[in-house]
Amino acid sequence: MLCKLISHTQGGARDPNAIPGMDGGPRGAVIGAAVAVLLVLSAAALGRSGAAAVETVTLSNGVTVVAKQDASSDIAGVKVLIGVGQEHELQEPAGIRTLIGEMMLKSMRERLKENAELEPLRRQQDAAPDRVLFNTGTHWGFAAVHGAVTSDSLPDCLRLLTWVVFDSEFTREQLVEARDALEATRARSLGRDPVRQTYLLLRRALTGESKTAMSLLGTKESLAEVSLADVVRVRERLYVPSNTYVGIVSPLAPADAVALAKDAFEQRPGGGRRPVAPEPLAADAGDMEVQGSTELLRLARRGAPPPALVMVGVPIPAATSPDAVVAEVINAVLGRPGGTLARDNKLARALALPEASRLRPVQTLIVRAGAVAPHMAIHVFCNAYNIDEAKNELLDRLKRLQTEPVNEAELADAKAFVINQSARAHETKVDQAELLAKWELLGTGYEYEQSFARRAMDVTAQDIRRVAKQYFGRSAVAVQLPVTP
Repeated sequence: MLCKLISHTQGGARDPNAIPGMDGGPRGAVIGAAVAVLLVLSAAALGRSGAAAVETVTLSNGVTVVAKQDASSDIAGVKVLIGVGQEHELQEPAGIRTLIGEMMLKSMRERLKENAELEPLRRQQDAAPDRVLFNTGTHWGFAAVHGAVTSDSLPDCLRLLTWVVFDSEFTREQLVEARDALEATRARSLGRDPVRQTYLLLRRALTGESKTAMSLLGTKESLAEVSLADVVRVRERLYVPSNTYVGIVSPLAPADAVALAKDAFEQRPGGGRRPVAPEPLAADAGDMEVQGSTELLRLARRGAPPPALVMVGVPIPAATSPDAVVAEVINAVLGRPGGTLARDNKLARALALPEASRLRPVQTLIVRAGAVAPHMAIHVFCNAYNIDEAKNELLDRLKRLQTEPVNEAELADAKAFVINQSARAHETKVDQAELLAKWELLGTGYEYEQSFARRAMDVTAQDIRRVAKQYFGRSAVAVQLPVTP
């Protein structure tokens, strides 16, 4: 699902009389105090026991393990990331990674059901039927497997996840069932969501390469090309120890959790270098526009004219850049509830949507991994007669960031929003484990997440202008037109 793959902020209405002034005044002091409180809360969420409570080890076979102690509950969260992204898939049938993930999930469920040694894990899953304690996932930049168990079951959980990633045996029956499952998922999600369809168009516009516009779910035709031999070949080439990152958040001391991971993962032979991936395609095709059309653009109110959907994308700094956090703040300046796009009267006139519409008029998102280099996208639903006005206003907003400084009150609001969103990304131990593993995979180290709030606080209006000038000189546009009878 798109919401699992990308970071959203959502625009929303706000009384224009409540817009902060330019002087910072008393309200600026209140915002500053609020941001300081968020900073303290976020720091507590990111590292409750301080930096010493995290340990990173690369095992002899190449598996990277990052363990953090969190004694707030007896639950242990484990996230295993495999560094196989869409860039690896460009020479394979589209969707093969998601197909492998679905087959891994089926293998994991079968093993939980049939292996007597995993009885404690099975009992925990049966005791929480409304929660999925063990699952797989596919993202633009990696594949994932996770588990959430009581701390005394952590050894069993780690052994299960190790088996799933490296040793699970795939069958033709699983392949057929996985294809059917992905087809059903596509019908529920992508086939009913014009935003997802338009985002795929934007990926093509950003790079000029049609392969980057393929859904993570692939197509019925591309999945039909995949044989069992293809699945085994890709798994053996890319799902290897040197390409595996394990995040663990548990009540155990980090050294103890690492020792358990070593017992589970180091049994698998490895060594060698991480599989080489093609470089992500630059998100700078340069003022390219692509159009599509869909019957999915509908409004809730009968008789209302169907809207169009306009999405604008621009490149942003990579995750390893010191300016990555600046892009996050820019994203919040534009797209948070009450942000500049939500208050843009000229854009509001271009949108011209009926009051009864349930569509969120403005949204922004950031994508940092996969076959397309890091980019930010802004999309709006607009009246189909006002496509040019909406597109030009979005592009003008991006240009203004290059020349006009963001006022201090606006900047403080954006920082508070970014810090709060970061803290919310740590709500569960599995979430925390994913972030630990993800930043190791991306090359920044887990310290990136622990210092995020402080670095967000340090962003200045000058930083925003500098990054906007450096990255927003080129843009791409995707337009989704409604199909009318």
